[in-house]
Amino acid sequence: MMSLDSLHPSLLESPVLKGIREKLEAVLPLMDVPQGKALSETEVAALAERAAELEKEITSRLTE
Repeated sequence: MMSLDSLHPSLLESPVLKGIREKLEAVLPLMDVPQGKALSETEVAALAERAAELEKEITSRLTE
């Protein structure tokens, strides 16, 4: 799996990548659940909200 950390340091300072990284960091903990444990409705809603924010961050940059 590729990591953003493997990118050139100058790219990591880009506002675009900083925004994407911030949104990813908000999503990842929500997905870190023990195997076999189902997410609650509240957890799913929070994950969906963060994923939508990440998607918006990524796709809004495509139209600039």
